[in-house]
Amino acid sequence: MLTAVLAVVGVVLGVLVLGILVVMIRRWVKHYQDALAAQRTQKALNLKRISKAASTVTTCGFSVCLMRYEAFLRHGRLVTHEEALQAGDLVSLHIYDDVLAFVSVYPTVFFSHQWLGFDTPDPNGVHYAAIRDAANTLLTTFNVAGEDLYVWIDYTSIPQRNPTLKELSISSLGVYASVSRYFVVVAPKTLHNDTKQICDELTYQKRGWCRLEQWARISVGGLHNMYVFESDQGGHFLTPLSQKSSQYIHDSIHVFDGQFTVDSDKIKLVDTVLGLYAHALLSHQEGKRDGEVMIIDEIKKNKATIFPTEFFEHLIPLLEESITSMDIRTMMTIRASQLPRELAHMEKAHVPVQTGSSLKDLFLEGKTADGPARRKASFSAVSPATLPEPVAPSLHEDSYLSA
Repeated sequence: MLTAVLAVVGVVLGVLVLGILVVMIRRWVKHYQDALAAQRTQKALNLKRISKAASTVTTCGFSVCLMRYEAFLRHGRLVTHEEALQAGDLVSLHIYDDVLAFVSVYPTVFFSHQWLGFDTPDPNGVHYAAIRDAANTLLTTFNVAGEDLYVWIDYTSIPQRNPTLKELSISSLGVYASVSRYFVVVAPKTLHNDTKQICDELTYQKRGWCRLEQWARISVGGLHNMYVFESDQGGHFLTPLSQKSSQYIHDSIHVFDGQFTVDSDKIKLVDTVLGLYAHALLSHQEGKRDGEVMIIDEIKKNKATIFPTEFFEHLIPLLEESITSMDIRTMMTIRASQLPRELAHMEKAHVPVQTGSSLKDLFLEGKTADGPARRKASFSAVSPATLPEPVAPSLHEDSYLSA
């Protein structure tokens, strides 16, 4: 009798244990399947993020705003975006094709500089004078007519008063730096107005935002038409960045090792850097160019410091794995053999100038390297409007514009 009871108890316990094991296995399988599904979902989201980041280099998140050099001279100082708008001195290009059409006709220059004050970039006019001298040197060196030149300067080209518009504009930094025909670093030796510390080419190169501007240009256009403005007793001259130390390239892509007054600004740059790396990778695969070779070599040697895990996690391996897929490529514009000669530096990274309906509104008359040319583009030169008097923004170096 006892034996029979024990046998029954044994069977019952066996069944219970088996049931528990089955339940545990099912739960484990469900957990495993859920984890795989979560991984697939996260991978899809990350791929979408990478694709969007790649597209920002050839998409206008905010208008490209350029000032005619003659207007820059007339103001006699660096003016805010809002003041330039009120004076009707900005050309606003809203569509990427329009930007390409415009810059293929008119010479444009992106001036990169370090702010000399916490609240304003140039309180004593030092950088205004240097930018003026750099522009005049460029005009003479490349035989460009002053009335044809347009300039991009952060304080003037990026909205100051509206935080939302400012953020949209900053997200388009890759567009601004890459499409300009010339990229000029302006960093004369002087004193910071508030800290009284020396500001020069060395301190410029330490700033995180300044490094990002350089990488944006190099990733798309190599080192072509990139210069550092320098002066000595013999006069003013533009030194090609290609003649500078390789440390320049090393520093420019170590954005997250750069100096930021507000350290949390770094998180805002992750997607921009992702997009720039995507373009560098794709262009490198399609044909080596000077800047791309150096960038890719530097990244191979210093990937952990260039893309800190705390900001990028698994995004970089996924980007490298997916760069040849159509999902990535379709979010990026690829080869552009039809680009005009003035935009040759962007050949492997940008679409040809289109002649669709968005470009038919206005003909831009100008000259190219081959003589007179007509390019279609729609753009708006903002007319004076009834706006509040511009108020100097109180930035306290908490944004890109204080870089």
